[in-house]
Amino acid sequence: MRKKSSVNVVKPVVIKFEDKNLRLTSEWLRKQMDANTLKSDGWIEATLKFESFIGGKLLLLNTYEDNATKLVLQVKDNHLLVRCSCGNTKPTICVHAYRGLHSIIWHLGNQYFEKLQTGGMMPLAFAHGRYFDKKESTAGLDVSPRPELKSIYRLAPEPKKLDLAAILRLPGTIAQTEVLSASHNRPIVQNNMPQGEALVYMILLPMRHRVLPAVIPCTGTPVKSRKEIKTFGQFLSGTQKQYSSFLTASQKELNGVCFQLWKSIEKMPSYLLNELLVRKLEEAYLAIYNAWQKIILLLQSQPYVYGYYTFGARELKRRPLKKRTRPIIVSLKQPELRFSLSEKDVFYRLEMLVYIDGRLLSSYDAARTLFIFHEDMLYMLGSLRDAMMAEWMARAGGWVTVFKEHFADFEKDWLNPLRANYPVEIIAVKNTKKQVL
Repeated sequence: MRKKSSVNVVKPVVIKFEDKNLRLTSEWLRKQMDANTLKSDGWIEATLKFESFIGGKLLLLNTYEDNATKLVLQVKDNHLLVRCSCGNTKPTICVHAYRGLHSIIWHLGNQYFEKLQTGGMMPLAFAHGRYFDKKESTAGLDVSPRPELKSIYRLAPEPKKLDLAAILRLPGTIAQTEVLSASHNRPIVQNNMPQGEALVYMILLPMRHRVLPAVIPCTGTPVKSRKEIKTFGQFLSGTQKQYSSFLTASQKELNGVCFQLWKSIEKMPSYLLNELLVRKLEEAYLAIYNAWQKIILLLQSQPYVYGYYTFGARELKRRPLKKRTRPIIVSLKQPELRFSLSEKDVFYRLEMLVYIDGRLLSSYDAARTLFIFHEDMLYMLGSLRDAMMAEWMARAGGWVTVFKEHFADFEKDWLNPLRANYPVEIIAVKNTKKQVL
């Protein structure tokens, strides 16, 4: 028969986390254990049952071997406070608490305890239950946000260590006057390829962000009207010379920029927002952005521009699959980014708005780094800063949820810097009035 202990809980034992993200691995936990306690560990899995979460304290019924004890966990001052009702007086946790924590780490992950902190996911889930799912198991209780919340400010899922201040220090949208004037009177140049063939510029649209977008030319066979390509041939590499005598000066220049761009992005992370690399890789990203600007301009004189949804560089060794291609119109117009902050009962929603020629796009695809897709039009974002902002919103799932408990920090950390660089519409829930800041 199980021995059920008293609910009285002694002074807590302080467990240090492995890093500032409140991560606790089994190995790190063992380093804070008493050697004799570890020797007495029978390696039997503890079974946890959720009892309550009140005042930031998670209370679990912890059954280990023949004992049922009360385990209380609380995150405070970036440490984990652990109490067990077994009467342990040692400076380290008892074997019951150790096995209970080990069960949580094993089943729910080493970053589970981040959810217990003040303002974390667990307090939010109990304060606003309709927006969270709760799941009980032999490891206790886990909570997760409903899909409609998308990314939650200060919580998850969102790009880790988003350095918004560093992004906003980047140059803003570049004036279009010089680019547009350079494109005037640039006629479409018909290919000088061998009879029956055409040169096609394939914009690679990487799936699952395997690599940054690039352009690789390939051969193709046009239909009779020469308005589109019916079959695609091989991708061309920078070392292939068999077509060089057929290329115009503009195509030779374009091919050179495309191949150099590919060499650059092969060595780069597939996201612009990659941990703390915004500052470290700023110069390399700017070089990639500038190369794309030149490519966009040169593509204006090319008759065959297609997009190709690809899963990686290996696919460049074979012909493009027609079912994954789409004709693309590459525009010189630059999207204007704005944001809206709308009040939704117990939280706010931050969304990105995209305007073309002052007209709001009702729908767009920002999943391709550096670009905005709208129908068959491809628009390059007006600056590296805009591209990073659009990638942030795309990776957030389309918007960021800010619970009102977090709004003061959000306003200081994100909203005020954001509206110093972009227009922000504030939409109140009661009077639905818009205010552009």
